[in-house]
Amino acid sequence: MKQSAQAGEAIRVLAESSNEAVQTATQIVASSQQQVVGMNQIGTAMENINQAGAETAASMKQAETAARNLHDIGQKLKAWLSNSKHRSGYTQWIIKRRILKTVESHIPCRGGGARAGDFLWSH
Repeated sequence: MKQSAQAGEAIRVLAESSNEAVQTATQIVASSQQQVVGMNQIGTAMENINQAGAETAASMKQAETAARNLHDIGQKLKAWLSNSKHRSGYTQWIIKRRILKTVESHIPCRGGGARAGDFLWSH
């Protein structure tokens, strides 16, 4: 009877240990699944960061090109205006008026700030 009781106790302890091992394994599986989800989210975030960086680079390139073109136009306009100084006052007024209309049609001034014409008429 004593051996039978000991065997029963051993089986009970073994069953408890087995249940604890199953619970531990279940927690490990759940944790592993959460890690996989987290790694997928990190991968998606990295892709989004890469895409945003590429879009920023493209925008910067467009801004650089626009700034360069605007500078070139300004230089041509400056040269053209300096070459027109020998013309009559009325001719210069017409030239400035045409420039003003062109500039204001492309760069509208808002909020009561300085207008493009303010620069042209003061120089």
